[in-house]
Amino acid sequence: MSARLKEQNAQLGDVQLAQKAEAMALEAEQMDRVAASPAAKSAYIKRSKQRLYLSQKGKRGLIMLKEGDVGLEVERLQKALAKAGLYKGPIDGKFSEDLTEAVKSFQNSKHLKSDGMAGPRTLGALGLY
Repeated sequence: MSARLKEQNAQLGDVQLAQKAEAMALEAEQMDRVAASPAAKSAYIKRSKQRLYLSQKGKRGLIMLKEGDVGLEVERLQKALAKAGLYKGPIDGKFSEDLTEAVKSFQNSKHLKSDGMAGPRTLGALGLY
């Protein structure tokens, strides 16, 4: 389903739809990895329920964070990038230009699409998805 969504979005160019397709693909990969481990399966189910709850409330923070966003999810991103040595700014929950540059640096280091938005792949590589 994620491949079909990605294909259809190629003509639309909708960034949020692209991030959702990416999230679906990442979910499928995670399900394959946790199938063999009861402990990993439990943690995966808990994270999935949390993402579903937040998305029902209209919060996309665990799917895509971008410049201008504010909140706990942004603060978690700031802390993770600071721990990685890529973000030197304040841990204040505000997605600033400095955070965008830190995200781009991280994405480049992991050979991810360097767009400055923290989507599922970026958040996953940081251990936040």
